[in-house]
Amino acid sequence: MIKGSCGTGVAIFKFTPHSICLYINPKHQGTMRVVTKTEQEEASAYAMKGFAVGGLKWGIVGLCVSGLLHVYVPWYRATRIPNKFYIVMAFALGGGAHSSDRYLVQYERRGRKEQLERTRRERWETLYAKPSQENKIPIGGTESAMSLYVSPRFSSHLADLCIMSDPLLCYLDHHGLSLDHCPSDPTKFRAVHARRHFSRGSTVITSQPLAAIPLPQTKSDYCNRCFKPDRLQRCSKCKVDLFCGKECFTEAWKEWHRYTCRIPTKTNSKPVPDDNDNDDLGLSNTIYGDGKLDEEMLVRVALALAVQRKVLAPPQKGPAAQQTDPSVETPVVTLSAFSTLMSHADLHPPSTIARYKTLARGAILNPVFNAIPDCDLSMLDLTTYLCRFRCNNFAVHDAQLFAIGEGTYPVGSLFNHSCRPNAVVAYKGATQVLRCIEDVEPGEEVVIGYVDPANGRAARRQKLREKYFFTCVCERCCEGEAGGVAFLDEMLGEAQTELERAQEMMNGTPSATQKWIEAEIRRWKQEQNKYDALTPQQILASSNPLTLPAFASLVLNTLVPAIYQTSITDSTPTPKTTYNDLLTALLAHLHARPAPKHVSRNPTMLRTLVTATRLFYDRIAEDAWDEAGRLGMYVLAVYLLMYPRYHPMVGLHTLTLAKCLWNGVVKGPTETDGARARECERWVGVAKWVVAVGFGEGSQVARELEELAGVQRDGM
Repeated sequence: MIKGSCGTGVAIFKFTPHSICLYINPKHQGTMRVVTKTEQEEASAYAMKGFAVGGLKWGIVGLCVSGLLHVYVPWYRATRIPNKFYIVMAFALGGGAHSSDRYLVQYERRGRKEQLERTRRERWETLYAKPSQENKIPIGGTESAMSLYVSPRFSSHLADLCIMSDPLLCYLDHHGLSLDHCPSDPTKFRAVHARRHFSRGSTVITSQPLAAIPLPQTKSDYCNRCFKPDRLQRCSKCKVDLFCGKECFTEAWKEWHRYTCRIPTKTNSKPVPDDNDNDDLGLSNTIYGDGKLDEEMLVRVALALAVQRKVLAPPQKGPAAQQTDPSVETPVVTLSAFSTLMSHADLHPPSTIARYKTLARGAILNPVFNAIPDCDLSMLDLTTYLCRFRCNNFAVHDAQLFAIGEGTYPVGSLFNHSCRPNAVVAYKGATQVLRCIEDVEPGEEVVIGYVDPANGRAARRQKLREKYFFTCVCERCCEGEAGGVAFLDEMLGEAQTELERAQEMMNGTPSATQKWIEAEIRRWKQEQNKYDALTPQQILASSNPLTLPAFASLVLNTLVPAIYQTSITDSTPTPKTTYNDLLTALLAHLHARPAPKHVSRNPTMLRTLVTATRLFYDRIAEDAWDEAGRLGMYVLAVYLLMYPRYHPMVGLHTLTLAKCLWNGVVKGPTETDGARARECERWVGVAKWVVAVGFGEGSQVARELEELAGVQRDGM
């Protein structure tokens, strides 16, 4: 039996005929890793290498010390040469022994890390792998014993046992979710399914950031740790980072600020261009004009891994391990989820990989990175992390859905994409909250949107392929299917390209689409009573191409009553299945209706929506509230087709529309105040339902809505 120092304790090697049992640290009694004979030979060679390197290094030091003593110490010059040789050998042997011990400790740490990865992989294969000879577990301990294939379908007890032993699966299970492998779907590696019913507006789960960084243009407006905008104070040492209070500063100091304070961040001298535009509501692209943000994210993640290194060790046994609360996302859960994220390193273009290697090299040269204790991350590790950031990072947004930062949220990254999502991400400070915007039944997959659904099918697929390396086949993206929301993209078409927009701006004259929209709004205003009296049945009975007012009236009168209840005594809003039937029938009718002769006069086109949205905000700036209100109704009609009915974008636009209508009541002609006030009251009611589901009761948008409702009640 051999003992050796192991940094935090003693490493005990117990030799057996075919293996070595390696015990690490007497504090962790019972923690043992069995090393094979091959690994024993590798460890011996590794230790001998360390001994040679350390012996050579410290032997040279001993020679230098002996030479200095020979020059400056008279009695040392009289010492016999063998004695001087023994002194030099003492330096060499001592340094070699110390270096050999360090090399052996590093070898064992690497072995323990590989064992953790192997154990996690075995759990996944036990739970989710396909039936095969390797997945059959022998019962009885011999090869001739009866074998049994273990899967969740046939062995729920073993599945529960594996969930209890995996912190990530236990955390998801506590929140009524399961993480399942998807071998039959090539576009999905895994999926998160509901194990219980989630009602719309409820919180599915929260995700803590492994690292979250404000954007350069918003860094002075928000706390650099929790993203709160109030009571900001600069760090008294570095005068750079802002914090909202002593508690935030203390936590940031423990996590990363003690290493970055007073150390300038090293950035690349050449800007690193981005390949894609930033998404408004989806995941962040992690590159904003140069490599500074990526390099800072790399350093933050490396710091998080170094600070939480202790939690990467095998879990302890006994009462301490049983006290873990499954409802809390511990660092073990966060790091476990991060280690399972896909990087798609083999699918990135060579130019992107070369740029990431440049960023990784710059991060390694960063003095902050060099100050990280016990950091053994290689350039390959950092390059892999950059690939993960590109495929998994989120854009942190404020209450108005404007991006203010980016963050790595490993648990949130487990959820797959759909262009018709049933959940959305929101943020309370730096904490990510996933909310259901439709009822989710047990066994149904919980999905979010990586890209804005307001884009056309080709634009969405291009972004998903370039950034996330898959082709979406959700219900909206399935081409050629009869019925459903697949009709939507055929009607919307594609938005204007950047070149077309630039040419239109250079011309300086209104486009044909803008002229047609302005004419339609004027006709809507002149014939208000006619369009207000139109019913969906009358519009559906006509075979003529739809005008803009008729289109808005048809969509709003069909879908809005299925969104909210007008009073407390009414029934709850229409169930999801009934609403989907209404939407499907409406889309089928719009798809079958004859299109206008001129593309610029089609109210269902994305080009028309983009122009109308720009005119909507122009009229608000000009205080033209009547025209702004009608433009806002048309935009809302298109939004209800593109977005799910309780999507935050629908809630924000409905709130803006209600504000426009109320300003029209206050500043408009008095003879129409009654009708305007009733219309405003209706849209405030719609906004309440959508905001309550998409944002939550206590959100900033909900408070703005309550303030508007109070002003409306006082004014009436």
